[in-house]
Amino acid sequence: MPTPRGASEDAELVELSIPALPALLSLPRLTAAAIAARAGFDVEEVEDIRLAIEELCLAAFEGRGPGRLHLGFALLPKAIRVDCTFEPDTKNTRVDDTRSELASSLTEQLLEALVDEHGVEVEDGTRRTWFKKSHSNAPVE
Repeated sequence: MPTPRGASEDAELVELSIPALPALLSLPRLTAAAIAARAGFDVEEVEDIRLAIEELCLAAFEGRGPGRLHLGFALLPKAIRVDCTFEPDTKNTRVDDTRSELASSLTEQLLEALVDEHGVEVEDGTRRTWFKKSHSNAPVE
């Protein structure tokens, strides 16, 4: 399970693992919305996070075959960080790592508009997509 980068030891962490199916993307959206609302994000920011999480998940697995999505949510002071990795199904011997240029461009534009930072990292053959969204209304502990 991915531990979100930049998460300190005292960050509240939530992990979620689901089959990589578009029909199940409501689960990460609901989880992200609940965490963001609890952290004090306003309604508009929560909706931005809900949209961003769907794009993040699609970018992680779209066109790559069956498998699982592993998500790590870190509640940071004044921010939320979400990391998503795709684990191909062991039966899937061929992973198509291509995504249409248009789909990638649209995801990039949406994430630019919705979150503060985002990116894709590839480490040891594992692809991790992530975003971070900050707000000024978070309670300081």
